[in-house]
Amino acid sequence: MKRIDPLVLQTAALVVAGLVVGASWWWGYQPAVRAYGRDRDQIALRQQEIATVNALVKPAGGEAAWLAQHQQLFASLKARFPEETQLPQLLNALVDALKAGELRVADVTQGNLEPVQDQETPLLIGGLPCRRLPVTVKAEGRYHAVLAALDRITSTAFPGVVGLEQVELRVKDAAAPTLDTTVQLFLYVVGSSTARSPDA
Repeated sequence: MKRIDPLVLQTAALVVAGLVVGASWWWGYQPAVRAYGRDRDQIALRQQEIATVNALVKPAGGEAAWLAQHQQLFASLKARFPEETQLPQLLNALVDALKAGELRVADVTQGNLEPVQDQETPLLIGGLPCRRLPVTVKAEGRYHAVLAALDRITSTAFPGVVGLEQVELRVKDAAAPTLDTTVQLFLYVVGSSTARSPDA
């Protein structure tokens, strides 16, 4: 049997060792370094978020005082969202609020009730799904009457939450200060409490 030259064996061992080192560098060390960098960035981001929260909580008198104050605020906001079974009353309140001033309402049309999504996840308010009803209002009146009507339907005195999508104002007659107005808005409601899911 012919003996293999030790120099060839050593060279082959060096080549194999180099390949192993290169492979471990490429498939082992590099991903570990990237993961470490991502983790370090996440830690820095979380520390910044904690510092922001602490800056909010400390002036309010600490965590317990801040939570109590914001629980009251959340409860009052949650109370402003009527259940979807109250949509007819909410629509009547909307029309009444618009007509309460000098604005003449010509037409009110509604679309279909649709779920509100937050990054492709249904938005829940107090454990109930939030929905919105698109409404289009056509009216005419002076500029200050339009502003007053919009103020009435978006104020906290209005028995619901209204989101203004678009307001179009067109001069009806160059000689008169009357405007044709089209308002696209959303009325926000929550699902009925009787339909609450068991895990909510």
